[in-house]
Amino acid sequence: MMPLLRGLWGVILSVAFAGPLIAADPPPIDLQLDKVRDRTLLEASDVPAYYGLLELSRRSDPAIVAQEAAQLINARQPISKKYSRTAPGKFPVFADMLSEPEAYRGKPIFVRGHSQEIKQYAAEENPFGITTLYECSLFTDDSQSHPLTVVFTEAPPGLPIGEETVDGLAFTGYHLKLRAYNARDGRTRLAPLVLAHRAAWTPRQKAGEWFSQRTRQFITAGLTLLALAWVVIRWNQRPPRRPAPAEEVDLRTLDLPDSPSRP
Repeated sequence: MMPLLRGLWGVILSVAFAGPLIAADPPPIDLQLDKVRDRTLLEASDVPAYYGLLELSRRSDPAIVAQEAAQLINARQPISKKYSRTAPGKFPVFADMLSEPEAYRGKPIFVRGHSQEIKQYAAEENPFGITTLYECSLFTDDSQSHPLTVVFTEAPPGLPIGEETVDGLAFTGYHLKLRAYNARDGRTRLAPLVLAHRAAWTPRQKAGEWFSQRTRQFITAGLTLLALAWVVIRWNQRPPRRPAPAEEVDLRTLDLPDSPSRP
């Protein structure tokens, strides 16, 4: 009886855990980076690398990816003659990605800056189960008025979606290509396309959150009272005025009327 029970228990456990164990194996990532072309719109040939790099970012440790990105930049400084005299920490990553995008294809990248608009939309069918995508135009210190395009799969709580300036954004991900896109002015422009998992966001505290109108009124009233108190104190501390000394008068110099003669 006992062997039979043990056998049934083994069958139950195998049925219960076989499914999760098989499903836990993630699908392999086949990037097919050799099919990616720069200076074009997103093409069908970009799809494997597009979703593959998004999934690779999800599976990777952001700290390790950021370290690898820094090593890539340090290795490129002596290679790129145009920026060979750049000071440490001032390497123009954006300009280098524009001029040599193939050197960054599928490589780790770390970017930070601000965005003027963040979009949210449904992902296309993909083998990794990615359902939602976010996209922002990221302006970095060295990109000036020319943004990067960052697509990511996870947004932190409270991240504004829509046309709103968002400061304090940072992404650790992978560069795909120099993508062409149709700008609002009707022209076709180029932007490095970075694919990341999670947006790191450090929102700046707005002045209105701690410096309300009532607070300003209290501060103004307090400063006014302090100013009046200072005036009163200075007035009371002024030295007393001394009377001016009497001047000696020489009677001989005065033009006095003649004294009347006695009778």
